[in-house]
Amino acid sequence: MMRQVRALVAFVVITYLFFMVIPMVVLALVDNLRRVVGGPVWPGCPFNYLGAIAALVFGGYWVVESNLLLLKVGRGTSLEVAGRALAPTTTLVRSGVYSRVRNPMVFGYFTAFGLGIPLLQQTLIGLVVYPIFLVLYGLYLKIWEEKNLVLRFGDDYEAYCREVPMLIPALRSRSSSKEVRS
Repeated sequence: MMRQVRALVAFVVITYLFFMVIPMVVLALVDNLRRVVGGPVWPGCPFNYLGAIAALVFGGYWVVESNLLLLKVGRGTSLEVAGRALAPTTTLVRSGVYSRVRNPMVFGYFTAFGLGIPLLQQTLIGLVVYPIFLVLYGLYLKIWEEKNLVLRFGDDYEAYCREVPMLIPALRSRSSSKEVRS
């Protein structure tokens, strides 16, 4: 019961951080950089907003779906601090969006905010800043998260890494749908 409460609290915290705190900080950073640097801005048009909405919805789907799979199938959450999982999953999730990319949450997040927000802000500098965050987050994943997943799930996680790309989804599912318990 306590584990379920921790998992639910972690899910709420993740959602708040990913959809409120981090985007607002990066949004402010991009806006201030645009003012200082005076980066190119294109005029508003309906396609900017339609594209932004599409990116936010598409990316949001990947984030929500991956979190729900971690809760349901993995019986844990993605909430980590410096590589330490606060409610670690007990099963390696390889189905659903995890059969296409190892980090669907990151893919969705950067689709939503790396494309959607710059379209809303109508500035090219956002298209430069967000990929920098993606690279930094990719380094974090390699240094902390994947190392701990190898320790937790062993050869099964290493095989999963060989089958499924890290950040950009495969067009076709390459991973089997079997789940692996730790």
